[in-house]
Amino acid sequence: MSRARQDRVIALLAREGDWLTAAELADIVGVTPRSIRSYVTALNARVPDGVVVESGPLGYRAGADAPAALRAGVDAATPRERVHRLVRRLLSGREGIDVFETAEDFHVSPATLEADLGRVRALLGDTELTLERSGSRARLKGTEMAQRRLLSRLAHDETDDGAFDLDALRRSLGAGSIGEAVF
Repeated sequence: MSRARQDRVIALLAREGDWLTAAELADIVGVTPRSIRSYVTALNARVPDGVVVESGPLGYRAGADAPAALRAGVDAATPRERVHRLVRRLLSGREGIDVFETAEDFHVSPATLEADLGRVRALLGDTELTLERSGSRARLKGTEMAQRRLLSRLAHDETDDGAFDLDALRRSLGAGSIGEAVF
Protein backbone atom coordinates (compact mmCIF):
# COMPACT_ATOMS: atom_id res chain seq x y z
CA MET A 1 0.00 0.00 0.00
CA SER A 2 1.63 3.18 -1.21
CA ARG A 3 1.74 6.19 1.10
CA ALA A 4 2.01 8.39 -1.99
CA ARG A 5 -1.28 7.01 -3.29
CA GLN A 6 -2.90 7.44 0.12
CA ASP A 7 -1.69 11.04 0.17
CA ARG A 8 -3.03 11.54 -3.34
CA VAL A 9 -6.46 10.24 -2.29
CA ILE A 10 -6.69 12.58 0.70
CA ALA A 11 -5.37 15.51 -1.36
CA LEU A 12 -8.03 14.85 -4.03
CA LEU A 13 -10.76 14.66 -1.40
CA ALA A 14 -9.54 17.83 0.31
CA ARG A 15 -9.34 19.72 -2.98
CA GLU A 16 -12.73 18.50 -4.21
CA GLY A 17 -14.48 19.26 -0.92
CA ASP A 18 -17.45 17.15 -2.01
CA TRP A 19 -18.30 13.48 -2.04
CA LEU A 20 -16.47 11.15 -4.46
CA THR A 21 -17.23 7.47 -4.92
CA ALA A 22 -14.60 4.76 -4.59
CA ALA A 23 -14.95 4.13 -8.34
CA GLU A 24 -14.34 7.82 -9.17
CA LEU A 25 -11.29 7.94 -6.93
CA ALA A 26 -10.01 4.64 -8.32
CA ASP A 27 -10.24 6.00 -11.89
CA ILE A 28 -8.31 9.15 -10.97
CA VAL A 29 -5.61 7.38 -8.94
CA GLY A 30 -5.38 4.38 -11.28
CA VAL A 31 -6.20 1.64 -8.79
CA THR A 32 -9.19 -0.53 -7.95
CA PRO A 33 -12.11 0.59 -5.74
CA ARG A 34 -10.96 -2.05 -3.24
CA SER A 35 -7.57 -0.31 -3.04
CA ILE A 36 -9.35 2.98 -2.37
CA ARG A 37 -11.19 1.38 0.56
CA SER A 38 -7.83 0.11 1.90
CA TYR A 39 -6.30 3.57 1.52
CA VAL A 40 -9.23 5.13 3.39
CA THR A 41 -8.75 2.67 6.25
CA ALA A 42 -5.03 3.46 6.39
CA LEU A 43 -5.67 7.21 6.23
CA ASN A 44 -8.14 7.07 9.11
CA ALA A 45 -5.58 5.08 11.14
CA ARG A 46 -3.04 7.93 10.82
CA VAL A 47 -5.02 10.10 13.25
CA PRO A 48 -6.36 7.97 16.09
CA ASP A 49 -9.77 9.15 17.28
CA GLY A 50 -9.92 11.56 14.33
CA VAL A 51 -11.94 11.76 11.15
CA VAL A 52 -9.58 11.89 8.19
CA VAL A 53 -11.99 10.54 5.58
CA GLU A 54 -15.74 10.52 6.07
CA SER A 55 -17.66 7.75 4.35
CA GLY A 56 -21.33 7.60 3.54
CA PRO A 57 -23.87 6.55 0.93
CA LEU A 58 -22.47 9.13 -1.51
CA GLY A 59 -18.89 7.87 -1.16
CA TYR A 60 -15.99 9.60 0.58
CA ARG A 61 -15.02 13.15 1.48
CA ALA A 62 -12.23 14.75 3.48
CA GLY A 63 -12.87 14.95 7.20
CA ALA A 64 -11.79 17.57 9.70
CA ASP A 65 -8.51 15.77 10.40
CA ALA A 66 -7.39 15.46 6.75
CA PRO A 67 -4.56 18.04 7.10
CA ALA A 68 -3.27 16.26 10.21
CA ALA A 69 -3.20 12.97 8.29
CA LEU A 70 -1.09 14.51 5.57
CA ARG A 71 1.40 15.72 8.18
CA ALA A 72 1.36 12.43 10.13
CA GLY A 73 4.29 10.10 9.78
CA VAL A 74 7.11 12.61 9.56
CA ASP A 75 9.56 9.71 9.27
CA ALA A 76 8.05 8.91 5.86
CA ALA A 77 8.09 12.53 4.68
CA THR A 78 9.18 13.21 1.14
CA PRO A 79 12.22 15.39 0.49
CA ARG A 80 9.89 18.20 -0.58
CA GLU A 81 7.88 17.98 2.65
CA ARG A 82 11.10 17.98 4.67
CA VAL A 83 12.35 21.05 2.78
CA HIS A 84 9.11 22.88 3.58
CA ARG A 85 9.43 21.94 7.26
CA LEU A 86 13.08 22.93 7.19
CA VAL A 87 12.30 26.35 5.72
CA ARG A 88 9.68 26.94 8.42
CA ARG A 89 12.16 25.89 11.09
CA LEU A 90 14.84 28.20 9.64
CA LEU A 91 12.41 31.13 9.57
CA SER A 92 11.04 30.55 13.05
CA GLY A 93 14.24 31.36 14.95
CA ARG A 94 16.62 34.27 14.57
CA GLU A 95 19.60 32.08 15.44
CA GLY A 96 18.64 29.51 12.81
CA ILE A 97 18.99 25.79 13.43
CA ASP A 98 21.59 23.34 14.60
CA VAL A 99 21.96 20.88 11.73
CA PHE A 100 22.57 17.85 13.94
CA GLU A 101 19.67 18.56 16.31
CA THR A 102 17.33 19.21 13.39
CA ALA A 103 18.39 15.97 11.67
CA GLU A 104 17.55 14.13 14.87
CA ASP A 105 14.19 15.92 15.18
CA PHE A 106 13.36 15.06 11.56
CA HIS A 107 14.51 11.43 12.06
CA VAL A 108 17.00 11.64 9.19
CA SER A 109 20.77 11.45 8.97
CA PRO A 110 22.87 14.63 9.02
CA ALA A 111 23.83 13.84 5.41
CA THR A 112 20.15 13.78 4.42
CA LEU A 113 19.58 17.10 6.15
CA GLU A 114 22.62 18.55 4.32
CA ALA A 115 21.02 17.43 1.04
CA ASP A 116 17.78 19.12 2.13
CA LEU A 117 19.72 22.31 2.88
CA GLY A 118 20.97 22.12 -0.70
CA ARG A 119 17.34 21.95 -1.84
CA VAL A 120 16.58 24.99 0.33
CA ARG A 121 19.42 26.85 -1.40
CA ALA A 122 17.91 25.95 -4.79
CA LEU A 123 14.51 27.15 -3.59
CA LEU A 124 16.08 30.48 -2.63
CA GLY A 125 17.55 31.02 -6.08
CA ASP A 126 15.12 33.74 -7.17
CA THR A 127 14.55 35.31 -3.75
CA GLU A 128 16.45 37.94 -1.80
CA LEU A 129 17.24 35.36 0.88
CA THR A 130 20.48 33.52 1.50
CA LEU A 131 21.29 30.46 3.55
CA GLU A 132 24.26 31.10 5.84
CA ARG A 133 26.30 28.43 7.59
CA SER A 134 28.54 28.82 10.59
CA GLY A 135 29.76 25.49 11.89
CA SER A 136 26.77 23.31 12.64
CA ARG A 137 24.35 26.27 12.55
CA ALA A 138 22.38 27.32 9.50
CA ARG A 139 20.08 30.32 9.13
CA LEU A 140 18.22 32.28 6.50
CA LYS A 141 19.21 35.88 6.02
CA GLY A 142 17.12 38.47 4.21
CA THR A 143 14.30 40.94 4.53
CA GLU A 144 11.01 40.18 6.21
CA MET A 145 9.24 40.77 2.89
CA ALA A 146 11.44 38.16 1.19
CA GLN A 147 10.69 35.71 4.01
CA ARG A 148 6.95 36.30 3.61
CA ARG A 149 7.19 35.77 -0.15
CA LEU A 150 8.97 32.46 0.45
CA LEU A 151 6.28 31.37 2.92
CA SER A 152 3.63 32.41 0.42
CA ARG A 153 5.27 30.20 -2.21
CA LEU A 154 5.28 27.26 0.21
CA ALA A 155 1.63 27.89 1.08
CA HIS A 156 0.70 27.86 -2.61
CA ASP A 157 2.60 24.60 -3.16
CA GLU A 158 0.90 22.99 -0.18
CA THR A 159 -2.53 24.30 -1.15
CA ASP A 160 -2.08 22.70 -4.58
CA ASP A 161 -1.31 19.41 -2.81
CA GLY A 162 -4.20 19.74 -0.35
CA ALA A 163 -1.75 19.79 2.57
CA PHE A 164 -1.90 23.44 3.61
CA ASP A 165 -1.18 23.94 7.32
CA LEU A 166 -2.47 27.34 8.46
CA ASP A 167 -1.25 26.82 12.03
CA ALA A 168 2.32 26.24 10.84
CA LEU A 169 2.09 29.35 8.68
CA ARG A 170 0.84 31.39 11.64
CA ARG A 171 3.73 30.12 13.78
CA SER A 172 6.22 31.05 11.07
CA LEU A 173 4.81 34.53 10.54
CA GLY A 174 4.28 35.25 14.22
CA ALA A 175 1.30 35.35 16.54
CA GLY A 176 -1.58 37.45 15.35
CA SER A 177 -0.22 37.85 11.82
CA ILE A 178 -3.10 35.92 10.24
CA GLY A 179 -6.36 36.58 12.00
CA GLU A 180 -9.71 34.85 11.88
CA ALA A 181 -10.95 37.47 9.39
CA VAL A 182 -8.92 35.69 6.70
CA PHE A 183 -11.49 32.91 6.64
